[in-house]
Amino acid sequence: MAASGSGLALKMGVMYLLLVGDAIINTIFEHEWNDHTHLTALICTQVSVRLLLLVWFLVLLAPTFLLRWGLTLVALRDFMPLCVTWAASIVLTLAFRIPRMQGYGMDYFLDGWTYRIFLVLHTFASVGLYVVCLWSCMRLARPHYYLPHLWNKQGKRGGQSR
Repeated sequence: MAASGSGLALKMGVMYLLLVGDAIINTIFEHEWNDHTHLTALICTQVSVRLLLLVWFLVLLAPTFLLRWGLTLVALRDFMPLCVTWAASIVLTLAFRIPRMQGYGMDYFLDGWTYRIFLVLHTFASVGLYVVCLWSCMRLARPHYYLPHLWNKQGKRGGQSR
């Protein structure tokens, strides 16, 4: 299979490590941090890991037929759930973490319930991102992403190209 020749297993392993790292950061973050320096470092690390997840997925996508032949819109369509969950996750991460970095506590969120609702939304977005990243990685193991004869000229699967 063409996917195995491109080091896909190793690249997927790196993606899994990034996901585990992000989950660990999420877990650590929920402790009350009074030290502004550690809090800022955690936030910057988490945002960096979230950005690396997207960049690393592009690295995984690079050897596919879709990107090699300029079918980026087809790739975007096929992996739209990843784009949507990543965007929701990064927006919620920034909206939830930056007030903490600026020194605001739970009182910034008006009351404890608003904070808890935001925490649950952020956690669901994170778990959704993890699931969709894993799903997308598994999808990339399919051979049709690497074999040009399985695509037609309109960028749809099932066609025969010359």
